[in-house]
Amino acid sequence: MKIKAKQPDSQPALPMNRILVPVDFSAPSKKLVPYAAALARKWGASLVLLHVVEHINVPTRVAYAATGLQDIVLARGRKLLAEFAARLAPTGVKTTEVVRVGRPWQEIARTARSERADLIVIATHGHTGLQRFILGSTAERVLRHAACPVLVVR
Repeated sequence: MKIKAKQPDSQPALPMNRILVPVDFSAPSKKLVPYAAALARKWGASLVLLHVVEHINVPTRVAYAATGLQDIVLARGRKLLAEFAARLAPTGVKTTEVVRVGRPWQEIARTARSERADLIVIATHGHTGLQRFILGSTAERVLRHAACPVLVVR
């Protein structure tokens, strides 16, 4: 008896409507956007480009001098993300830009939940050894805390 193998579906087993793409404007994240866009096109999904600005901790004794600094950094993040999206966002794929303040891994996981992302596509810088110990791995932390599947691209 001959058994005919079933061809794999072009659609993923789980619905993929929204793909979250965290970007930090580095070379790996620039390469990531076209990759995520190809997935979005294939599955008919939209992209959410996310940039996270670190929270600025200012000592109380000099806080008066830093009034508005976080707002300036946030505005700059929004401007850079808009420019980044204009250069790299694909045509024909609905793209949303989001800027958050906080620890990158926490905000990525939080945004994935609030934006109802079905997938996170994140780049890794590939740090190893002491560099990884000192800098930590955002991708690794996202993997541990995300409520949806995570695709790590190197």
